[in-house]
Amino acid sequence: MVTKPEKQRHKQARRADGRGAVMPPRLLSLREVMALTGVSRDTIYRWGRLKKFPRHLRIGMRCSRWREDEILAWMVAAATTRDQAA
Repeated sequence: MVTKPEKQRHKQARRADGRGAVMPPRLLSLREVMALTGVSRDTIYRWGRLKKFPRHLRIGMRCSRWREDEILAWMVAAATTRDQAA
């Protein structure tokens, strides 16, 4: 069964020409993740180790990236959790 957020991701990822091909997810740098979430470098890596935040992908020896779709899904889930607790 495909969840609603998953369907939305597929709709957003479709090519502009309308042929329906799915684009690969955009990869974000640490600076982009920090700017998008407002979370510090140390917190991002700590939460990643604790499985509270999407883990980074090792692109090279000194290069890590995060999938944009995973970061956005994490942000939506955090807001949903917050709203349900209120």
